[in-house]
Amino acid sequence: SVPRKLSSLNGNHMSSVDDLFEEFPLKVARDEVKGSHLIAKRDIQAGEQVLVSRHGCGAVSHNFNHSICSTCWTPVPSVQVSNLLCKSCKEVVFCSSKCRSQAPYLSHSRLECVWLHRLHNQPPPTDFACDDVNEVRMLINFLSRRYIETSKRSEPPTSDFETSIEPGRVRSEDILRDLIDNREQMSEGKLERMREIARYTLDLMKSEPFVGSLTEEDAFKVLAVIKCNSFGLWNRGCRYVACVLTYIGSFFNHSCFPNVSRFTHGEDHISFRALVPIKAGSEVCISYFDVSGTKEERLQTSLEFYYFGCECVRCKTDDGTEEELYRKIIAEMVCKCGGCLVPVGDGNPGSLYAVRQCGRCWSHKRKNSRKFEDLLAQLYENQ
Repeated sequence: SVPRKLSSLNGNHMSSVDDLFEEFPLKVARDEVKGSHLIAKRDIQAGEQVLVSRHGCGAVSHNFNHSICSTCWTPVPSVQVSNLLCKSCKEVVFCSSKCRSQAPYLSHSRLECVWLHRLHNQPPPTDFACDDVNEVRMLINFLSRRYIETSKRSEPPTSDFETSIEPGRVRSEDILRDLIDNREQMSEGKLERMREIARYTLDLMKSEPFVGSLTEEDAFKVLAVIKCNSFGLWNRGCRYVACVLTYIGSFFNHSCFPNVSRFTHGEDHISFRALVPIKAGSEVCISYFDVSGTKEERLQTSLEFYYFGCECVRCKTDDGTEEELYRKIIAEMVCKCGGCLVPVGDGNPGSLYAVRQCGRCWSHKRKNSRKFEDLLAQLYENQ
């Protein structure tokens, strides 16, 4: 496939990126065909945690901004909203006084609060869909963090916020430099709407000195990176409630036969676990979307929403028998919500696949462990 994740990495910067993976069984590799991608340093067991990546920015969906905590992403009971709503901007809510006190350092800086207050009082154009407003909120969060980083660059860290992107090493400038935006693959209609979102967001910030050096093209670039690299967060009812952008979590390429999946998320991170055993040297991929559809449906989704035509090992096969085997494995691997089922086991030896947890809706499923293992054995034997 055409990787959407990484721009060129080389020299000293490549070494610093490698350092971020030091404690994980993954490393960044690069070749002329795949570009930059992740491979396994060693054999990885199914269910093993392979990566934990901190958020670079994040925002609660506009539809849930008064019901999901802006700090820890958990639901806020409706009876508590009036007491825990941000009194300044009225655009975010917290689940507890603890989350509210942590917000200026983790999720809701004072500068973001000012800009969200203007969003509250200066509603977006009526033709903006909820997804468009969500992108405004993500752009505000990213730019407020970037401003604070640059303004405090010469000062020692004073809070957890100073290291909230990646401990002491990765900041917004790394995200913008290393994560590609795929603008050249986007339709003109999509690009024009992004320009409208960028202009509207900059208009909210126009009285800030910081914005004087920030051009529409700068905001447009940030927005494109966010659109191509963000992860959605869902609640237990399979409803999209928030969006986060991570740095090293964005290094995964896509495959319609993934061997890793996003598993859980916390107030400042997303974790990833192996879906199947992975041999040392193998590429490690996640799925960007529900891969239970046909080859044609998957290609359409990759082109329309992720701006590349998938050419993963599954999509390249012309063997009908092999594709049927892939289909059966995916049917066992994918939850009805579209998320991937991560093996967590039931505590008994030899039954790792008997209980699996969805990394999207968090539901647990009991499955036939032997059936899944037999299907995997058939596939690997054929290859």
